[in-house]
Order: sequence, then C-alpha cells, then structure tokens
Amino acid sequence: MPVNDFKAFATGEFANVLSQPEFEELEALGNGFQAGIARSEELNKVWRQASTIASVVASFMATKSGNDVLDNGDVTTLQATLLKALLNNSTSQLDGRYLKAASNLSELSNAASARGNLGLKGAAVQDVGTTSGTVAAGNDTRIVNALQKGNNLSEIKLSGGNAQEAARTNLGLGTAATANVQVSATDTTPGRLMPVGAFGLGGTVTNAADDKITNFYYGAVGSSFNPTTDRGYVHMNIAASAAYRARLAIDYSAQNAPRVFFQNMLENSYSSWVQFYTTAFKPTAQDVGALPISGGVLSGPLRVNSDGGSVMLKPKTPGSGSYIISQDSAGVNNWYLGYGSVNNNTLSLTNYKTLAAIHIGDDIRIGKPVYVTGTINPTV
Repeated sequence: MPVNDFKAFATGEFANVLSQPEFEELEALGNGFQAGIARSEELNKVWRQASTIASVVASFMATKSGNDVLDNGDVTTLQATLLKALLNNSTSQLDGRYLKAASNLSELSNAASARGNLGLKGAAVQDVGTTSGTVAAGNDTRIVNALQKGNNLSEIKLSGGNAQEAARTNLGLGTAATANVQVSATDTTPGRLMPVGAFGLGGTVTNAADDKITNFYYGAVGSSFNPTTDRGYVHMNIAASAAYRARLAIDYSAQNAPRVFFQNMLENSYSSWVQFYTTAFKPTAQDVGALPISGGVLSGPLRVNSDGGSVMLKPKTPGSGSYIISQDSAGVNNWYLGYGSVNNNTLSLTNYKTLAAIHIGDDIRIGKPVYVTGTINPTV
C-alpha cells in the first residue's frame, strides 16, 4: 500500500473541538485569531477541518495513483501524483461509457438500434447481387429491362393486350391525347381537335345566332397595350346573339402580372374596355374612393365610436411637433392643440387669430387676460 503522511487531526470520539454551530459563531472565523489567548478547542477545530480535507485528498492521491504521498515539502511531486490520480480515476470510471476507435464499433450492444439512430434503411444490411433480397447491381436485369430515358418510352410494347393504352391510363391521359387536330379551316374529319389560330376557333363567324366563341386571337404585344389592336394576349369574341356580344382580352405579356380586360356590345355599340382587378393587379386607394395611408383630404365628417384611446398622434422623427390644427375655408390657420415641439414638453391650445393661448407644462400659463362671468370654487 502506498504511504500517506497526511493524517486527520483531532478526529477521535471525545476530541477537544468546538461544535459546528459554535465554530460558525466564532468571531475569529472571519478575521482570524488576534492577539490574546486562543482556546485549545478553537484551534483544534481549525486544525481538524484543514487536516481532514488534506487527509482525504492525500488518500485519494495515494489510492488512485499508487504513489506515496509524503509530507516532505516536495510540491512538484505532489502535483504530479494528484494529476495521475485524477487521470486513473477518470479512465476507470469512463472507459466503459465510450466507444474505442480500435474496436470498430464492436462494443455496441444493439446494432439494429444503432443503424436506426444513424438513419440507415434496409439496404444498408443487404448485399449487392442479382437475386431476390439483394441490392441491384448495374448489370442486373431489374435495371437492364427498365425503361431507359434515351428511348423515349419506345420499350412499351403490345404484349397480350394494349400496353400503351394501359400506360396512358396510368399517366391520367384522356382520349384527346391520341387525337389529331384540324389541318385546314375546311377539315371536318370526325374526332379531330380544333386548333387555336387562323381556323377552328379562329376567324370571324358571320352567323352568331347561337352562344359560342366566335374569335380566338393571340400574337405579339405592341409597344403599349391596346386590347383592341394588340396581339400580346388571348382575345375572344363571345356572341350570345346578333345584338349582344362581348369581348374578353387577357394580356399574357407580363408573366407575374397578367391583365384581364372586358367590354360588351349591345345593339352594335361596344362599351369602353374595363380592366378586372386581380391579386396581381390590385386597385389603388383612389380607384375605390378611399384615402391612402400616406394621407389625403376627407370631404365629410368623421366619427369614431370606440372605448378608450381612439386617435393617436405620433411624430415620425424625434423633435417634431404633434398637434391638431384648424384652418378656415381659405386655408388660414384658426387654432391648434398639441405639442408644437417635442422638446418643450408643453401642451398648448392656441388661437392663431387672437394669439390667445393656454400652455400646460410644469405649470399652467394663459397668454391673455382671464374674464370669469361665473363663480370659481377652489377645491383642496
């Protein structure tokens, strides 16, 4: 056993020491012993506290390091022994809690749980091969027989049934996917689709007795958009009868802000074009007869029905005033109420016409003579 020279002092059952409460009340606990006679039980208490801790630390050093802990004043050796004891204690307590690099994860108690914590899926434990239960290799028939991008779906062949039709169904395609379009304005082949352009839906229909789209135009936009002449939009004439028609124009030249226009015709007279408001083309405050948040003129009275503070004045910049001002019909100031300047902290009610004013700051000041026709009753 290694030697430990540091012993606890006065630890016997009947040791002559102060009790802990007496020690904590000892006046010398804060300032140390001053001149005079020190009682033995007081000194013994101090020595026991210091020696006990020293003995415990020294015992830990000797036990965990295996070295002698000697009272010979060799501070360097004592420090080295303490560090060795701490290292040995950490190694013995913590080695079982950490993975060793040399063990290559063999210490793991549950490999499946560890794979789950790493986010690994079932393929992580599969071998590469060409049979069931393996991960497909590059030459696996499961890959070789798959559709190849460069073949543009030409691998889909008829095999005991209409495989192409089944493929179209799986893609959600309808019957129009396999139909042809008209090849001329006079092409009336059944099942053909009408194209957008100069025929089919395009061109002018002279007989508009039935509800139908009679014109469908599109083309390049001009320097400034005009729903009547420009072709940077989809433009449809909708005929309900010979006397009533409508036009719808959709400007698609602006990708993120398309515009929609409409006009109707009654008795061969078209109205002006109107534009629809959309989420991409929102009305301004002036468009709907509202006041913008930047300010404006309210032409009628304003009433606020509200509990508590309803109108708040707040300067945009420090040092600016905050007040309500009245003007006559010619725009000449009548009076104002509020703070002319934030810095003076004075609330004023001023008559611009007579320069009479009441100023409320640290005191109340009236800028004109005060005439009282009734009774003033001071209160305490």
